[in-house]
Amino acid sequence: MAHPFFQVPAYPWHREEARAFHKLLYQTLRGIPLIDRYYNACSAELVPLHLGQPVDFVWKEFLENITAKGVLQAFVEKVEVDFKKTPGMGEVIARIQAAIPAVRKKVISEDVVVLDQEELRTQMELIESSTSLKKVLVVRGGSRSGKSHGRYVFDSVAQDMSAVSVYVCQDLVVTVDDVVNLLFSTLESSNEMPARHTSPEAWYRQVCFKLKECASKGKKQVWIAVDDLGPALDGTARLDEEIRNFFDQFVLQMPNHDFRKWFRLMFIHYPDSVPVRWKKEHWIAERMDASKVTAKEVKEALKVCADSYDLKMLDADLEKRAQEIVANADKPVPPGEDQADRLQRIHDAVIQAINLMKATAASYAAAAPQTPRMEGGGI
Repeated sequence: MAHPFFQVPAYPWHREEARAFHKLLYQTLRGIPLIDRYYNACSAELVPLHLGQPVDFVWKEFLENITAKGVLQAFVEKVEVDFKKTPGMGEVIARIQAAIPAVRKKVISEDVVVLDQEELRTQMELIESSTSLKKVLVVRGGSRSGKSHGRYVFDSVAQDMSAVSVYVCQDLVVTVDDVVNLLFSTLESSNEMPARHTSPEAWYRQVCFKLKECASKGKKQVWIAVDDLGPALDGTARLDEEIRNFFDQFVLQMPNHDFRKWFRLMFIHYPDSVPVRWKKEHWIAERMDASKVTAKEVKEALKVCADSYDLKMLDADLEKRAQEIVANADKPVPPGEDQADRLQRIHDAVIQAINLMKATAASYAAAAPQTPRMEGGGI
């Protein structure tokens, strides 16, 4: 499991504590010669800083360069010693050191919670790894089993890895041409898209080769979640079959190391049979089950939020609330009322509980100002 600060390819500006650390540095240490000495002490292999910039830009470049070189952790430890008396520095560094990888976060945002899915998270850790051959995750499961919801974790992990994230589903694309346009546009390389003058399969291969070339030039890993690959309940296709054929070709390219290092794929609602030409060492499957979400997972999410808002809640109170949420979700829905599925009802109730915690924390802050701290950058 990669540490979201110390084992990632780029400084994680999307995390609140990353921005707070940068701000404390440029407010605390403004002397350019001293900044340069700290920088050169990190590694002898760093490219020189552009020291003529405003000090906050110098620090931005400093942090980005040492993260890319893999020496951010050593610098953080040095700052922890040298600036331990600087107000707020110890707290921010503690949060950086304890930061939770996105793949393990329960609360994705103020309106998205991902409960359970521990097996799915473990599979994502596998495809995230640069040393693993597996780069394709096939997600199956019954209706309303949480298959599509897992894409929020997939997207968050991509963000942690400074990758480009793309989501494809029946509401966003109609044809394979739409998909290809979306992928090249995402890489800001629309003018590189191959003309469609050959057979479909030959064109798909050309597109894959060119996408790899564009990703390599831009040094951008691309994480693609493709939903609705299986049939609807009435047996009709959700997505054009050409789209699935195109992504099947993606998987066929994975034996090439220079290709697979740039792409991660998540296929959602994929049919039970996969193409015989797929190499087993490059893909892995997971089947979702809505019944796996219990009061235990709900309690964990509630505790994360309570801790994030510095609310001292008794374990027994969290357990009681979690049990109530699951029990209510398991009750039959009265006729005439919204027949929301079990997972959706649990999710909505957890979000409601989080909003109540947020309001409670705000009322406490009004009486005695304090700074809420959120898991891994927060919600």
